[in-house]
Amino acid sequence: MFNISKVDKFYLYPGATDFCKGINELSILVGENLKTNCIYVFCNSRLKENIVT
Repeated sequence: MFNISKVDKFYLYPGATDFCKGINELSILVGENLKTNCIYVFCNSRLKENIVT
């Protein structure tokens, strides 16, 4: 668990993400921009379709 009041920023990755890749591949998407006290949100293709339409 984490304390949401201590979060500095939320980052939303806008593309459809293949969650089968695991944490190592997701960290590559974030790249060198990985920061502490931040939450990174990834979407699957179904969620992306619901947001766009």
